[in-house]
Amino acid sequence: IRTTNQALKKELSQKTLTKTSLEEIALHSSQISMDVNKSAQLLDILSKTEYPINKDARELLHSAPKEAELDGYEMISHRELWAKIADSINDINEQYLKVYEHAVSSYTQMYQEFSAVLSSLAGWISPGGNDGNSVKLQVKSLKDALTTLKKNYEDKPLYPATNTVSKQEANKWLTELGGTIGTVSAKNGGYVVSINMTPINNMLNSLDKLGTTDEVVL
Repeated sequence: IRTTNQALKKELSQKTLTKTSLEEIALHSSQISMDVNKSAQLLDILSKTEYPINKDARELLHSAPKEAELDGYEMISHRELWAKIADSINDINEQYLKVYEHAVSSYTQMYQEFSAVLSSLAGWISPGGNDGNSVKLQVKSLKDALTTLKKNYEDKPLYPATNTVSKQEANKWLTELGGTIGTVSAKNGGYVVSINMTPINNMLNSLDKLGTTDEVVL
């Protein structure tokens, strides 16, 4: 067992905790499990017989059980346990990856459309007079474009992709995603991480201060 533990420590020191390395660790753990099971059953046999080295003891020394038993209940082997842990870690990694993929995709798409609105801004600005010191801004065009963009993404949360979660879970994922790219908001009795609309809201607030006319000279 000591030799196997040393090999296990060496594997852990040289490799990262991936599914492949966990499967390799499982091989060492299985050997440890077999050695412990073997020793436990041998001691049990020796304690119940008058002759220490009997036939049962010799057979047990040459054949270790795959699984241990305790009070008649079958116990999972160390190898199977590590295999399940490896699969679980792989599943968790896939779940996290899907969350990040959806969040990044939604956020990127929204700001690509936001950039398109800003690119259109040049067409909504024209000279405001003959003196060359003023410009005319098509306020309504810009405001309509920003309002439509905001409306399109207000109901497209970064997390979760569907349904809602608890406020604690939403706050946890907001932190995981960087904190500033979204906000936690209530929805249908639960909570979601919505895209941070602060830049768009700031622009709309500034446009509102310019009045209700379709265009304004600045």
